[in-house]
Order: sequence, then structure tokens, then C-alpha cells
Amino acid sequence: MDERRRYPRLAIDVDVCWHKIKGQEADKETNSDTTKNISEGGICLMVYEPLAKGDSIYLKFNLPTGRRINAKGRVMWVDTFEVVSRKNEVSRCDTGIEFIEISDEDRLEVQKFVFSILANKPSVHE
Repeated sequence: MDERRRYPRLAIDVDVCWHKIKGQEADKETNSDTTKNISEGGICLMVYEPLAKGDSIYLKFNLPTGRRINAKGRVMWVDTFEVVSRKNEVSRCDTGIEFIEISDEDRLEVQKFVFSILANKPSVHE
């Protein structure tokens, strides 16, 4: 499959606090989950609470550089799978979230962070 992405993605675990937006207000419940990857255009978030395509959420996370990023995002896709452990079976969702409101400064910080790591990774051909 030929996959074309608008922005390069960096596979990295970053803790994200998020609230679902219901109408004009944010849900009072704060969720905390982890990214699977990140780009200047959005993130793939691994969540336990299922979200639906089109849902809007507020996101807050710290890049490993220490920079705090605040954004509003929209769920673009959801891929649900089962995680089995010794104690139980749990549904988990990889959730693609596009940044729809993010300051230019925060978007630039994400872009610089992603490119700084990707530029230092050895290529497959080396």
C-alpha cells in the first residue's frame, strides 16, 4: 500500500491530557493517554475510551524538550483492537487526531522537534 502523508511522523510516547468537547463546552472528565506518533499536523493517540470520527477534543502535552503544547483536534479515524493481559482483555483504540486549532508557535515547536529527531536517525541504507 502506498501511504502518502502530508507531514513526517515520529514514533514516540508522549503523555497527553485531553477533554472531549460536547457542544460549546469541554467535558469535565480529563483523560490521560499516550501517543503512538506525532507530527506537526496531528497525533495518533492510544486511548481506552472510544472516540468517534468527527469528535473534537482539547489536548495538552509536553514535548520531551519541555515545551507545553495546547491544541484543539478532530478525530479523523479510529482503529479498535483488543489487548490481552493475564488479568483481563481490554479494548484499546489507535485514534488519528488532526490539529485544527494550534498556535503557530506550538506547531513550529512540534515541527522542529520531529525534524530534529528524524534528521539524526540513521537511514535504512546506511
